[in-house]
Amino acid sequence: MSTLRRVLVFKYERQGNAGVKVADGFGMFLGWGCDYEEFESGPGNFTAAIVERCDGDVELIHPSLIVFEETSV
Repeated sequence: MSTLRRVLVFKYERQGNAGVKVADGFGMFLGWGCDYEEFESGPGNFTAAIVERCDGDVELIHPSLIVFEETSV
């Protein structure tokens, strides 16, 4: 059985004409999953992190928007 790891989750916010990556809270990393985005030519699949937030919500989050906390060995 794997150990749950705490992650810091980020999101993009619009500031003027640019998107800025800002912290959006912590969660527990549950594993890797698959998500998709629809395009005119069909779906585009990508890997996503499955993260449970502190309030119990579970989200699929793009891997570039999470950072694992360091663990002591």
